[in-house]
Order: sequence, then structure tokens, then C-alpha cells
Amino acid sequence: MSNTAVPPAIALHNLTVSYRQHPALHHISGAFAQGSLTAVMGPNGSGKSTLLKSIIGLLPAEGGRSGGAIRASIARQHMAYLPQHSELDPSFPIDVRDCVLLGL
Repeated sequence: MSNTAVPPAIALHNLTVSYRQHPALHHISGAFAQGSLTAVMGPNGSGKSTLLKSIIGLLPAEGGRSGGAIRASIARQHMAYLPQHSELDPSFPIDVRDCVLLGL
């Protein structure tokens, strides 16, 4: 076996993310190991979705004095994010069958 350390898939350093100049995440640091399965847990409004959105680039991140706030060894176009709520209008007049038929 090799003794070389594998860099983390995602590293956060002093990450701050704000909505309308109000910080939602304050000075978060940590890393997600390559090939790991990680759970992000916390109460409603604690910033879980904000963290994930900032990692994939949907929200701008502010770094600390020492540079970039998020470093990823995985290209963002190879990351996936499944939002809690759909952006679709629930009153849109189409059912599942009709949606599937659109693909034919």
C-alpha cells in the first residue's frame, strides 16, 4: 500500500455564505473524503441546504483572508443536487402519464 494521502473530494475553509448581506453560514471549515458517505444534519434553518448549494456553486461563497473558501477535486458539473422543493408549479395542469407521453 502507498502512504500517500488522498486529498479530500471537497474542502471548506472559513466558508461564509450570505443571503442579502445576512450571513447564513459563518466561518465553516471541514472536508469530505473521497468515496465517503456523509450526512449533513441539523434543525430547520441551520444552513444544510445553504451549505450544499454553495458547494455546487448555486450560491456564492465568501472566503477568509487566506484564499478560496471551497476547493473541490471533483468538477462541479459532475456533482448533483436534489432540492427539497421542486421549482415546478404544483398547479401545472399535467399528470404523470401525460408527462411520460411527452417523451414519445
